[in-house]
Amino acid sequence: MSYLVALVEHRNVTRAAAAMKVSQPAVTRAIRRLERECGSALFRRTSTGLIPTELAEEMAARSRVVLREIEALTSLAAGVRGVAGRVSVAVTSAPSIEPLVPIIKSLQHRHPGVTVEEVSAENARQVVTQVLSRRCDAGILGHEARPTGKDLVATQLGDAEMMLLLPPDSDLAGTGRVPAPMLRGRRFVVAPPDTLMRGLFDRFSVEVGDLQAAVEVGHREAILPLVVEGIGVSFLPKAWRSLATAAGAHMVGLDPPVRVPLWLVHHQTTSPPVTALVDEALRWAEGLSS
Repeated sequence: MSYLVALVEHRNVTRAAAAMKVSQPAVTRAIRRLERECGSALFRRTSTGLIPTELAEEMAARSRVVLREIEALTSLAAGVRGVAGRVSVAVTSAPSIEPLVPIIKSLQHRHPGVTVEEVSAENARQVVTQVLSRRCDAGILGHEARPTGKDLVATQLGDAEMMLLLPPDSDLAGTGRVPAPMLRGRRFVVAPPDTLMRGLFDRFSVEVGDLQAAVEVGHREAILPLVVEGIGVSFLPKAWRSLATAAGAHMVGLDPPVRVPLWLVHHQTTSPPVTALVDEALRWAEGLSS
């Protein structure tokens, strides 16, 4: 099962073997044996790598669940008290600081035997895909509409306020909330396509007009240093404000405020570590409303 999952994810025997820390022949033998047992090919061989069949994808999704349960049982046998095991969480940029950080902190306090693996996702669609394919146990994302999918549970945890990120010497710093028309003529550092921040830029480009994309970054982590250097302005969630201030940048609100719902997504059936994460996420959301 481990070899199958690795090969589905890496789509290359060499990379899968390296990830598993085994020899390439070991991976090849295991997959061929599995194909014989299934009576069907699990991969389509091409000149550039391996393409998993629909059967391979489904088997890998189910195998991920079993492997996580085995890890939890191993922790139990090793004497770890309480809930133990690994939980992987796909997350977009908006909730990667809040609510994910306080959720992990609370989870580690209550269940120190749980290991959290954070998986960065470019957009909301990628988060949902990661969860539906069982590559990740849960996901947290910012999106206007409720995420949907077969057997997918989506719970709104709150919302994230989107703010304007400004260079240290910006004329808009300290002006309070910024009306949309004041963005006209500004140069922007824009996020990759199909992301929450890029969607906001595209929206204001239509509503206000005359917004210039000075730089389109390949990685969202590059937005803050580029803005600090005065390349342009950008949009980031409010949770990033302390990091932005520490870097010398400014963050101001928009007028009217722009808020995006934050969603927790997971399957209807979960393992104990995933249930523990979900409980902490809901507890965090309850704290906001109390």
